[in-house]
Amino acid sequence: MCPSPKMHVRFEAGDALIDRSRSKVASIFHDKKEYDCLMFIDDDIIFDPLDARQVVNAVLEGGLDIVGGAYPKKVKTNSNFAIKLLEENKALKFGKEEGGIYEARYISTGFMAISRKVIETMAEKEVVHKVFGNFWPFFMPQEKFEDGMWNYLSEDWSFCDRARNLGFKVHVDTRVMLKHAGRYVYD
Repeated sequence: MCPSPKMHVRFEAGDALIDRSRSKVASIFHDKKEYDCLMFIDDDIIFDPLDARQVVNAVLEGGLDIVGGAYPKKVKTNSNFAIKLLEENKALKFGKEEGGIYEARYISTGFMAISRKVIETMAEKEVVHKVFGNFWPFFMPQEKFEDGMWNYLSEDWSFCDRARNLGFKVHVDTRVMLKHAGRYVYD
């Protein structure tokens, strides 16, 4: 494991549109060339700080493009994780010892590390256009026809879709054990 990476923490508040907030933060990251990895951690995610370092290291040392942790949706019964795998019915192993890194179609941004090259390529290839000259809408939701029907993709899944269309890979690290705070703590 590499020495602790240089970090800059930024809190973004005051905007009701999460896709715009995430896009503005990613645009600021794009312009600050001294950082190699962008990590989003939502304020309702309960995590071990070493797990944040683990997903960042998977990007910085492991050469992966996008890596995140799986956390449960805020549903009291029959919950599932806020991810979609490439293989719908693939069994995943979870836990510090049993878990691993799996390629995914979509992961949620609540605990996601992104390589600089993903953000720069999206801006360079004009996958998204700069809005009013001050930010790229990297996380703009979109509609997508898949599995025989139209789906409205959330901002994070739209981001993953754009990245995958550019040849980047999305991964989930199931060694990371996250909880999702809400009316209850979902784990």
